[in-house]
Amino acid sequence: MLKFLRGIQQATRSMAFLIDPEKTRIEDLIDTFDEINDLRILIQKEVDVEYFVLFVGGSTMVNVDLDKWITAAKEIIKIPIVIFPGSHHQLTENADGLLFLNLISGDNPDYLIRQQRQAAAQLLKSKLEIVPTGYLLIDGGHESAVQRVSQTLPLSQYDPEFIVHTAFAGQLMGESIDLSRGR
Repeated sequence: MLKFLRGIQQATRSMAFLIDPEKTRIEDLIDTFDEINDLRILIQKEVDVEYFVLFVGGSTMVNVDLDKWITAAKEIIKIPIVIFPGSHHQLTENADGLLFLNLISGDNPDYLIRQQRQAAAQLLKSKLEIVPTGYLLIDGGHESAVQRVSQTLPLSQYDPEFIVHTAFAGQLMGESIDLSRGR
C-alpha cells in the first residue's frame, strides 16, 4: 500500500516542501522546521492544503550522512519524508518513501538507467514506498545544479508541445501509478 501517495490522493490539496540536506545542517533542523511549520499553518489556513510531504534530496550531497539527517528530521517533523535522490548514493531505509527518478527530459544514459540500476540492487528488499517518477528538467532561464550534475540540457519552456510529448512518453514507460489498484 502506498501510504503517502494515498494521503495525497485523498486530500483535496496537497503540497511538498523540498529541502537539500547539503544546504541545511542537522544543527539547523529545528529552526528550519519551525519555519516550515509556520508556513504550513499559514498555507493550510489560506489555501486549504490538507496533506503535506517533505521531499529530501539534492544534486550532489557529497558530505551528507543522509541516514543520520533523516533520522534527526523524523524526530522533529511529523509529516512523511520522501527521498528525492540525485543519485543511487542517496538512499536510506529511514525515510517513508522514495521517488524513483528517471530524468526523461535528458539523453544522458547515467540518469536514464544506470543510476536506477545501481539503486535497484539496494531496493530489492526495501520497505520504502517506491514511486516511479518521470523527472522533467525545464529551462528556467539559468543553469541549474541538476543541469550541471546530469550534463543534460533542459527542455525549452517555450515548447509546451514537446514537454507534453516527453511527459506522455514517460507515462507510457510506466512513470505513473494507478492508485485505485495499489502497488
